[in-house]
Amino acid sequence: MFLTVFVMRRPDIFNGTIALSGLYSSGMFFGSYMDDLVYRNSPCDYMRNFPTTHPYMKLFEKADKFIMCCGQGAWEADLLASTKELQAILESKGIHPIVDIWGQDVSHDWYWWEKQWVYFLQMTLGDA
Repeated sequence: MFLTVFVMRRPDIFNGTIALSGLYSSGMFFGSYMDDLVYRNSPCDYMRNFPTTHPYMKLFEKADKFIMCCGQGAWEADLLASTKELQAILESKGIHPIVDIWGQDVSHDWYWWEKQWVYFLQMTLGDA
């Protein structure tokens, strides 16, 4: 999630991210509590309120490597819901991330993240 926060807050520095099994809302950890620090680190919350007239919108349109991936297996239910929520928020703003939902056998585990990381690096960088 941290890389996603960086991209959303500073698209002038970062033009993309690979986010694997992310949780993009602070609600799971903070409930209904919200202050400025929590808000600015909760992409679903601040992107929901992000003005489409903001100068960063042109930068978001150029971000060609915004990838979110999540499995549907063990321990992924909340993360899958959060991924879909952020996807819907971004798309409502005209930002179109690549969202790749993997199968029921894909759990929230390093084994899968390693496979996903290699897959998405090859997708974005090609075979080097």
